[in-house]
Amino acid sequence: MRSIFFITTSEIPSSKANSIQSIAMANNFSKNGYKIFFLSRKNKSLLNDLNLNIKTYRFYSLSGKFIDFIFSFFLVFFSKLKKADLVFSRNLYVIFFSVIFNIDSVIELHRPYSDKNKISFYMLKFLFKKKKLIKIIYISNALKKIYCDIGLSQNQNKEIVLHDGANYSVFLKNNFISKKTSIGYAGSFQEGRGLDIINKLSFYFPNIQFNIAGGLAEEESKYKKFFKNNRNINYVGYINNREIQSFLMSNTYLIAPYKNKVFVDKINDTSQYMSPLKIFEYMNSERPIITSNLPVLKEVLRDGINSILCDPDKIYTWINGIKRLQSNKILCSYISINAKRDLKYKYNYNLRAKSILANL
Repeated sequence: MRSIFFITTSEIPSSKANSIQSIAMANNFSKNGYKIFFLSRKNKSLLNDLNLNIKTYRFYSLSGKFIDFIFSFFLVFFSKLKKADLVFSRNLYVIFFSVIFNIDSVIELHRPYSDKNKISFYMLKFLFKKKKLIKIIYISNALKKIYCDIGLSQNQNKEIVLHDGANYSVFLKNNFISKKTSIGYAGSFQEGRGLDIINKLSFYFPNIQFNIAGGLAEEESKYKKFFKNNRNINYVGYINNREIQSFLMSNTYLIAPYKNKVFVDKINDTSQYMSPLKIFEYMNSERPIITSNLPVLKEVLRDGINSILCDPDKIYTWINGIKRLQSNKILCSYISINAKRDLKYKYNYNLRAKSILANL
């Protein structure tokens, strides 16, 4: 049995999407017959809370770019000592050292390293030419196109586009839903997530309750002040990953009002190439989804088929989208079922793991 060393320099567990996705993918690799070793940065939490049913190694480390570079070297050196057959990571430094150590490697790219003034561009250019980099995964077609445009995407045989995903689950559909019409949002509160759109919609629809979950646990008091003037906005605070699905399913509709620029921090705009974990969690909930008509989201979502798509800059499209759902229960059922089916047959984590493992 081949051993895969799944390496991340992020803290595990954490509330960040990369933590949730990494754990889910590692577990699904394991389900497909591989011996998985999971290496990460350590925090004080216990992994038992996240159902990580594989061998784990977690190490305390400071944070910072240079420290991340050194920490990546350490994790790969540790993997080499453990005789890793393959290293899987979304961290460029990890894959760089893995190839240097002559270990078969798979990189999952979640962002473009396209700045020719940074060493990361040249590291990736070096890696793309190496035989030990046996597979390159892009999280969207748009991201792959960025790499094609800068001349890095050259070997179609080892490149694959796999959007993000979620674990497919079967629920009794009506067990959770409230009698009162409600619209739910769960996720980050960073710039570009469209909380201002939700704020405006709450005034247009005073008889709908808007349930909002997310943000950072340590900043709940700040968020409560932001929403306090809206009587029909219920901010429930930070919810851990195990409770998210129940929260989503307690709502009539789900909303993800992304703006034209979406930031994961104050610098990097991901709106052109992102594949939001939230969208797939929404799809799994089998609730009608209202979201933005950004081109990258349209790689997965289709208006009137598995979602309702609205213009981020035109509030009336969001108003009309909600009214469209309110007036047509058949449409609600149709797009919910289609979204769930798409998750089952295209975007669930187990299928994603199978696609990566094929022809390794």
